[in-house]
Amino acid sequence: MGVRFYDQALLEKFQKWVKDPNMTILGPSDINRTFQIIADKKKDKEVRLPLIILSRNPSFMVGNISKQPLTHNAYRYMDSGGGERTVQINAVPITLNYQLDIISKYYEEADEYVRNFIFNLINYPKLSVTIPYNDINYIHNSSISMNPEITDNSDNSQRLFQGQFSDWTIKFDIDNAYLFSVPITRTWEITEIELDVKETDTEYSKSVIPIEKE
Repeated sequence: MGVRFYDQALLEKFQKWVKDPNMTILGPSDINRTFQIIADKKKDKEVRLPLIILSRNPSFMVGNISKQPLTHNAYRYMDSGGGERTVQINAVPITLNYQLDIISKYYEEADEYVRNFIFNLINYPKLSVTIPYNDINYIHNSSISMNPEITDNSDNSQRLFQGQFSDWTIKFDIDNAYLFSVPITRTWEITEIELDVKETDTEYSKSVIPIEKE
C-alpha cells in the first residue's frame, strides 16, 4: 500500500527536527510493537521518557471512486535513462489523518516540545514523498495541515506508564495526498527514413494536390 511512503516521509522529517539524543520517536509501523522496540533499544532497562509516537488513523478516505483521466491516463514524461521509457503516473486522491503524541515525565519539557512542533508544523508544512515504483523515485510534494486543537491527555486514567507524566496530542492531515501507479511502456523512436523511388514506363511528374477547404 502506498500510504507507507507518507509515514516514512513524516517520520524522517520529525527526526530531523528533534535534536535530543535521548528522545525516542516511533512511526506508525512501530506502534503495535512499541514496548518491544523500546526494550530492545534500552537493553530491557526501564522505559524512559521523553517519547514521541507518530500514529495514523488505520482508515483513510478515497477522494474519488470513479474512473477519470487522473486515474488511468495521467501525467506522462520521458525517463531520463536514455529516453527509452515513457513513464505514466496515475493517481487517486486520498485523505490521511495523523496523530502526534508527545509524552514526557515533566510538564515543562513536554510544553517545550509541543511549542516547537507547533511552530515547525506551521512554518515548514511541506512534505516531500518519494514514490519508488519501477525505480522511478518520483518526488511528490504534499503539505501538512495541523488541527488547531491541541489536547492535553495528562489526566487520562489509562496511562501507558506508572507515575506522573505529561501527554500532549497534536493532530494533522496531509493535503494533496495520493495513491500512485507508475506503469512503464517502451518508446520507439524513428531516427532515419530511406526512400527508394523506382522509374516506370509512365511519365512521372511532381504535382501538388490541393486541399479543399470547408
